Amino acid sequence: MFYKNRCLKLSLIVTLIFSVNMAMAEAKVYVYKDGDYSENHGIWANIMPKEAAETGSIAFKPFFKPGYDGKGNAVKVVADVSKAPNWIGLVVSVKENYWGEKPAEGLNLSKAKKLVFYAKGNQGGEQIQVKAAIASDKQYGDSAELPITSVWLTLKKDWERFEIPINGIDLSRVITPFVLVINQDHNQEKPITFFVDEIYYEVAE
Repeated sequence: MFYKNRCLKLSLIVTLIFSVNMAMAEAKVYVYKDGDYSENHGIWANIMPKEAAETGSIAFKPFFKPGYDGKGNAVKVVADVSKAPNWIGLVVSVKENYWGEKPAEGLNLSKAKKLVFYAKGNQGGEQIQVKAAIASDKQYGDSAELPITSVWLTLKKDWERFEIPINGIDLSRVITPFVLVINQDHNQEKPITFFVDEIYYEVAE
């Protein structure tokens, strides 16, 4: 009986340790979870280049319903890349209209293992590219020498989960945690509509 109780206790301890380690391994730093989520780390405000902002070539709604899980919010993006300069970058920044020219608080994502997000197209076939940490050329910009960059992603009509590994990129200071890029070469139908949701960094404690 003593042996059985001891084995049961050891089993519970091992299970507890495993559960704690799994929770630590799956810690998330959210860029976007829902439109009003209090722990979002990013403002959907910056558009590049300035010509795209001036011509109104992109519109986005961070409170579109429903989200990828059938609940909550997603971000709806409508982009017209038929107009010059034929490409658009929608930059999520830690501060509105901030590019790292002046001191401001950034995110320490030095323990991040991957960038995760969900996306889908309105018709299917829309292509986007995702980047992060793009402002390394500024004095108070991102710490990464080169940005995180995905391949061009072809979206389906249904939600799909995407992961971008960090692979040793220095993310000790991040001011641009998520960037969407759309261009004319990869999107012949204009304008295009797509959705993104549940954007987070998976970090190790």
